[in-house]
Amino acid sequence: MDINMPILNGFDATRAIKTQHPLLPVIAVTAYSTETDKELALSYGCDEFLSKPVKKPELFNLMKKHLNRN
Repeated sequence: MDINMPILNGFDATRAIKTQHPLLPVIAVTAYSTETDKELALSYGCDEFLSKPVKKPELFNLMKKHLNRN
């Protein structure tokens, strides 16, 4: 989930998705990188947080982690 999107930001989009599909994993992907940014994303329901630039192995490992949980 990109956090900085037009019309509906990633926080609100995540909250809406989690309302309908609470078990669906959401990984926040953003240029914001502080611990406060991470805490905010997690408070909106994101399951993981990655700062840009995203490294493919890091993203794939998080995706695998959540696929193995379900």
